[in-house]
Amino acid sequence: CIESNTIRSSIDPFSKYEEIEIWNLISILSAEEGFYEKLRSSNKLDTRLGELSAGERQLIFLSGALIR
Repeated sequence: CIESNTIRSSIDPFSKYEEIEIWNLISILSAEEGFYEKLRSSNKLDTRLGELSAGERQLIFLSGALIR
């Protein structure tokens, strides 16, 4: 189930990238600073996708496509 995936596993399913690379990509793609800040302030790459809005999930899927 997609909603049970984490942000990290959705962007980098094979754990090929460092955490800082993932954060940098999210920061670059975040049109809304609040999303990046909300995640970064609590260091939440383990947040479940089901906890995110549809737009935030789209950002995560786009990040995953671009990092590959």
